[in-house]
Amino acid sequence: MEVHLPTLLLACAAALALAAGVTTFVAARQRSYRGTWWWVGAAWLLVPGLVLAAVGETLPPAQTAAAALALAWPIVVLAGMRRFFSRRSPGLPALVDWLLLGAAWVVGAVSAAFGADGAPRPGVVAGAGIALNVYASVLLTRLEDFNISTALKSLVAAVLIGAGAQAMWLAYTATAVGVTPAATATVLLLATVASALLMTYLGVLLNHERKVEDLHGSLRKLRHIADVDALTRLPNRRHFHELAQAALAERGDAAASVVVFDVDCLKHINDVLGASNGDEALRQVGVALRETLRRRDIAGRLGGDDFAALLLKTSADEARRAAARVMTRLDDRQIAPRIARVSLNIGIAQLEPGETLAGALLRAEAELAQSRDVARLAAAAAAPRPAVAVDLAIEPMLGGDNVLA
Repeated sequence: MEVHLPTLLLACAAALALAAGVTTFVAARQRSYRGTWWWVGAAWLLVPGLVLAAVGETLPPAQTAAAALALAWPIVVLAGMRRFFSRRSPGLPALVDWLLLGAAWVVGAVSAAFGADGAPRPGVVAGAGIALNVYASVLLTRLEDFNISTALKSLVAAVLIGAGAQAMWLAYTATAVGVTPAATATVLLLATVASALLMTYLGVLLNHERKVEDLHGSLRKLRHIADVDALTRLPNRRHFHELAQAALAERGDAAASVVVFDVDCLKHINDVLGASNGDEALRQVGVALRETLRRRDIAGRLGGDDFAALLLKTSADEARRAAARVMTRLDDRQIAPRIARVSLNIGIAQLEPGETLAGALLRAEAELAQSRDVARLAAAAAAPRPAVAVDLAIEPMLGGDNVLA
């Protein structure tokens, strides 16, 4: 049964127009990303190319225009992919894409000018198309999401398969007898149509992948906001307990200690330097904890000026040395050491066998309260005593020049 080539081309044009129309409708109704309209436009450009190839069997200019539109498809799709995956360049500037397309058009026009019937030679057009498809495929593999994007891998596979089919058909026509140039041009055009039809589906899939990626990114941001204290960039109370409980469940019989801190006289810092500097003091405590503790240790802000840390595989004595290193690191980051020195009160408890995290924290907080009381008594004892004023009216009663101070 003989296939009527113009009818086949018109049927393909109708199918591609329908697919491009659906893609256009979806892109217009939903959020679409940069580059989407480029590959939608590439499909629409190919539709008139198919129509021209179908009705212009005896019109060489129509065949030349059809070949030009078919050659443009991989480059226009590549232009859209460059915009869609814009975070990393594929290695060559976009200008190279258009220069290669222009060169392919020139080659096709020259072959048409020197052809016997004024139409471009199918072999020349096919060679240019194969080169453009392979070039586009290589650059697509160098986009940043190629290793994780199923749609992008499928597109590259489809383009390479189309180029391979064109090459195989050219090899067949070189030895076959009775294959007309029109049949060769049609087969080569249909390979591009197959890739374009698949691209209409892959374009929707690419947008879906990007939306899922954006959704996961938004969820990560929300999780970060819910779990991390914005001022100190440490886990908040709830997340600290989650992380600590999970770590303790995996520690086995290894020792572990909890350390609780609070900022000594934070109200004094706020009163003397202002609330913004009080926030900076808390921020510096967070920096000191992050920079001093090990990666396996877990630190968090419990609220206000209260902090806690779980030190895995650490005895109470080792925890005290770690706390001393935190205080030394904090001393290097004082905001006003002479008038409002930032210092920490510390409580430490080593977890006993079978003890819960909450129980260890209670023991550490009891030691912290004692440390706070001792620090305040020491500060009160070191403060200068005010002079005692004596009323001049009772000076004679004291005798002579005696003055109380």
